[in-house]
Amino acid sequence: MFVLKDYQKKAVYKLNEHISDALSIGGSKQIIVFEAPTGSGKTIMAADLINQLSEYENYELSFIWLAPNKLEQQSKSKLENYLSLNSNIKISEWDQLQNNRIAENEIYMAGWQQLLSANKNRARIKNESNFYLDKVIENTKKHSKIITIIDESHRNIGTEKASEVLNIIDPDIILNISATQSSSLRGQSHFEHKIQIAEVKKEEMIKNLLVINDNNINIQESGNIISEYSEIDEENILEKGLLKLKELQILYKDEKSNVKPLLLVQLPRKLNAEDEQPFLEKLEAYLLQNDISYDNGRLGLYLDKNKVNLDFENQPFSTVSVLFFKEAIATGWDCPRAQILVSFRDIKSVTFSLQTIGRIMRVPEPDKGWYEAEALNNAYIYTNQENFKAHAELMKGNFLFFEISKRKDIYENLKLTSFFRPRNNPKYRLTKEFSNVFLEVARENNLINDLDLVPKKIFRKRIENESISNIDSIKEIKGSTEVEIKHLNDLNFEYDKKIKTDLVSPFNPQEANFRQIKNAVRTFFEEENSLPKLIHITEDEEIRWLKIFLSKKNYPKFKNMIEISKDKYQKIYVRSSLPIEKVNNWEIPEKIGYQKKVKKVTFSKCIMEPYFTSTDWESENNFEEFVDTLESVNWWYKNGESDRTHFAVKYVENGKEKLFYVDYIIKFKKSKKIGLFDTKQGEKKVSESFDKNDGLQKYVKNLDNVFGGIITNTKDDYSGSWKCLLSNKMESNPNNDEWVLFNDLL
Repeated sequence: MFVLKDYQKKAVYKLNEHISDALSIGGSKQIIVFEAPTGSGKTIMAADLINQLSEYENYELSFIWLAPNKLEQQSKSKLENYLSLNSNIKISEWDQLQNNRIAENEIYMAGWQQLLSANKNRARIKNESNFYLDKVIENTKKHSKIITIIDESHRNIGTEKASEVLNIIDPDIILNISATQSSSLRGQSHFEHKIQIAEVKKEEMIKNLLVINDNNINIQESGNIISEYSEIDEENILEKGLLKLKELQILYKDEKSNVKPLLLVQLPRKLNAEDEQPFLEKLEAYLLQNDISYDNGRLGLYLDKNKVNLDFENQPFSTVSVLFFKEAIATGWDCPRAQILVSFRDIKSVTFSLQTIGRIMRVPEPDKGWYEAEALNNAYIYTNQENFKAHAELMKGNFLFFEISKRKDIYENLKLTSFFRPRNNPKYRLTKEFSNVFLEVARENNLINDLDLVPKKIFRKRIENESISNIDSIKEIKGSTEVEIKHLNDLNFEYDKKIKTDLVSPFNPQEANFRQIKNAVRTFFEEENSLPKLIHITEDEEIRWLKIFLSKKNYPKFKNMIEISKDKYQKIYVRSSLPIEKVNNWEIPEKIGYQKKVKKVTFSKCIMEPYFTSTDWESENNFEEFVDTLESVNWWYKNGESDRTHFAVKYVENGKEKLFYVDYIIKFKKSKKIGLFDTKQGEKKVSESFDKNDGLQKYVKNLDNVFGGIITNTKDDYSGSWKCLLSNKMESNPNNDEWVLFNDLL
């Protein structure tokens, strides 16, 4: 059983809507573009989408999955794993198609190479048995509409031969899936959905930073990145990659992880045959000095006509430490432990693509997410290319950041104790509050207006005329005949089964959560569809709303809303109840990347250089201008607002333990003390922060070199004095004695 992340559920929901709209409009080759970063789980989302589409009531659907470079086998394996619990979906290759057609809810897996040549491939050659593509498509269309899913659609699409294949298929829907959709394809699309990289990063599904040459790279308006290593030869640039590899190996051991990080070495694309072998031999000789070779299994080679030690290169604990390649891994290659990319200068320059960079951006252990060691949460590129061009998309804030700040060298370790909450625990008890959450989510998404409120016939598959010789060999017995279910008891049975098998898992305790989900659905019908309260409901009314819920058109929408509601409930009621964990020896991050547009502000005493801000909070902006002028301040740092990367203290509000991320950490000169401060403006804002300040005062109470409190300005227009409340007394007026002038602190 796989559980989708929040952004994945939302994407599937939107794509389902787009396909439903496209089918209702009618016509052929309606294009839907789905763009999702490498590592976001495109295949798992496609699998869940197909699962939901298979339950459509008004349409019979058949599917064709097209992939490049034999990646259809990899996709087939993933789909089989994801859809193994769903008996409605059948996954087939060409020879497995029956009755010369693609059946309803059947996925025909095909590689482009299988279909592009009309003269060489069996699927395109006409024969007496009428088992060839044109005829299979003709027969399929007599029974079903066709949805063609094009995996890694940045490949092949737009070529003459690809267009010829799509003209033969003439699908009702074309779903283009890629991390890097072309602008021309977007221009042709009828519907689009894009997952932002920030959404994926929030779930810790990809790494935090992409670091180039371990320095702060200037991304110019021209799209060029100037490398400081342009004069370094190949062996020296490889050495820098190896040093990083050794550093990461030690850090993984410190984290008690068995992951073996992988260094990718991208060979110059334009090397001719005479130069390639000597070039490789030079690198191989250097690696041998570091005990890395083909013979000891630590070196791999992945070229079109030459492959060495690739049997286990994608396994998290493989012995392969370094892998040579040119372009073979750019698309579809799945190796989450790849973390470092070395790319050599090329006479004609190598274009860095999102596809290649995406190979090193996956997290090796998705269940764990990010690690405590900051360096493990980054991907690294080393290059001696004097001037290489980044993809246009990179400039828009994908893997490369718009800006990166580096911590100044004057920094000395703080060794502060910080706190964080672990990632959400999927096993939890739903409470009566879940009904309110579900109702809120349903209203936000206008669910009631998206439903077909005319009850439809509900069917259940029944086993008939089956003969079983050995019951022990049977894993699943599938129904063969559909029968309508009409009576209330039967509908309730089907309703309960849906919730228990499809909506409760993997949450525990199952029975308690089963009841809460049922209550939430009933509350929705009572509030949104004028259904009488339970005590007043008639049997006909109950049959009506059960049929509405169970309809093939409506049920996927309810499922999506319930899944989104679980996530929201978890964030509100569950994550806040998980035990807070400690981070020992917390330090200000060495680098901070900005995924969205930020403005550069010049300050002399900010510990991060350059300093960027995305906030328009007047209190923060004015305080930064003030504190940067103080002679008593050595440096200051603007803290983040979430996860273990940033500094937090514990506090209690309404009996619940929570986390408080102070705004600023300040190092003072003479005393060398550390100040922890949070800016609030106005008595109301100050009074709302008393619980947080109480937690802060308890944190600093027994620390000799650390103090802090709430900071505010005595005038609303910030023309007054900056004062600080250094006690846990609830005094909101900064003109009272409990407040001290910030200038007098030290």
